[in-house]
Amino acid sequence: MKKIVVPKPVPADKAVPDTELSVRVLKSATCPTLSGRSTLTYEIGCTSDSVSVIRLKSNTGGGIFNQDWIELSVIRSLLDEHPEDTQVTSNLLFQLFTGKSANNQAFLSAVLIAEGLVVGSVGKPVIYHKGDTGKFFAEVDALMAASGDVSSHPADETDSQAKPSPRKKSPEKIPE
Repeated sequence: MKKIVVPKPVPADKAVPDTELSVRVLKSATCPTLSGRSTLTYEIGCTSDSVSVIRLKSNTGGGIFNQDWIELSVIRSLLDEHPEDTQVTSNLLFQLFTGKSANNQAFLSAVLIAEGLVVGSVGKPVIYHKGDTGKFFAEVDALMAASGDVSSHPADETDSQAKPSPRKKSPEKIPE
């Protein structure tokens, strides 16, 4: 397992202490960006201390982003503190990426939508609200309880502009 840094959200005027942790990748998945012009690959993992984390892994488009692992409990807290009757925007995630690319918030928002933590409003495709966080975190807990690395994307690859690995073609069917 690769040693990585898990950022902690702190006020912009304070330094972020770097803590190295080992992360076991539990899930690797893809989703479209909010614009739909490219595809993101993201990973969900857990540390040796059973802390669940998430990160952006790659983007098929040109937008740069940060690959730091973020504790899912921090994202859950941000969503839980967000008023139920208000719209969720990528600005909610701004504090997680202080001093980093503006793409990070929008890309992570796309991931949260893909995972059901944020859902679209009926009849209003660009308006989002908080989704069912319980279902998502139950899935993460189940993945953490399972053994082994279920990802096809090793956690030690760190190229932020990496393209997803090409899929192997399935063998052609031989006519009988």
